[in-house]
Amino acid sequence: MFLTPPKYDHDDDDEDDTQYTGTAETPAPHRARVNNLTNQVSELLRNKQHLEKGHKAEISGLKNEMDQTKRDMEKYKAEAKMKERELQRCKAEGDGMREEVSSMIGMTE
Repeated sequence: MFLTPPKYDHDDDDEDDTQYTGTAETPAPHRARVNNLTNQVSELLRNKQHLEKGHKAEISGLKNEMDQTKRDMEKYKAEAKMKERELQRCKAEGDGMREEVSSMIGMTE
């Protein structure tokens, strides 16, 4: 940003005009402050982008883990269902054998 320099009166030798640096640019302390703030903003943006990237990666990893857990649960449920059917079959077979043994014992008496 450029400033219009004040008109300098050569007849006036007051020291009030010494604040002016003589250039049309932003004075050095203000320029340094603006540059510092610009650097801070840039650093904050980089940090924000880095954190967002990390969060996206973490979310993606958790979603993958959750999907794997769901697949594992479905597999375990299917296995439990098969084992339940096997248990029911074994119980029925055991009950049949028990009845057969009971009837054989009843015949011998």
